[in-house]
Amino acid sequence: MGRMDIKRKDTRAAIASADGKYGEPQMNANGDLRTRDDDLNTALTTLNAALVTANAYLASLAGVLTLTAGAEGGDSGISVTIQGGAWRQIFRVWLAETDLAAPSATGNTTTVTTGTIQRTATANADYDIISDASGTAVVKNIVAGAATRFLMAEVAGRTYSLELTYAA
Repeated sequence: MGRMDIKRKDTRAAIASADGKYGEPQMNANGDLRTRDDDLNTALTTLNAALVTANAYLASLAGVLTLTAGAEGGDSGISVTIQGGAWRQIFRVWLAETDLAAPSATGNTTTVTTGTIQRTATANADYDIISDASGTAVVKNIVAGAATRFLMAEVAGRTYSLELTYAA
């Protein structure tokens, strides 16, 4: 009696097309029968990697600001450096007489020395400032006499505050 070749069909490996019909079994890179789960796992792995990357990017955009006050100058002015991420961005900056209060221009003479004023809501008190390309804006505020002011800066919904104390 002669030798008989028996061909086995593995229906698990049949890949469904968009019309619901099944194509021929396919092999994956390891030579194993490929299943629809292989495609799904590959897609999920790719999606997960993209989401991790997007999440890290969005976290960096969410903004973390550093506020640094310089020493009071001879003109009774204090310059505050507002540093965000290393790209151009918009900060809302305002001055108030108490922490996290509404903007107040009382006694202030305010200039922006680094960055560009995009909008002035209240002169000497409330601005939208576009940083330079490195994410830096510098605001100088002058108050005559002894005083305390708070500079608030907001980016991406987060508000940061810095107390400024002026000597007599």
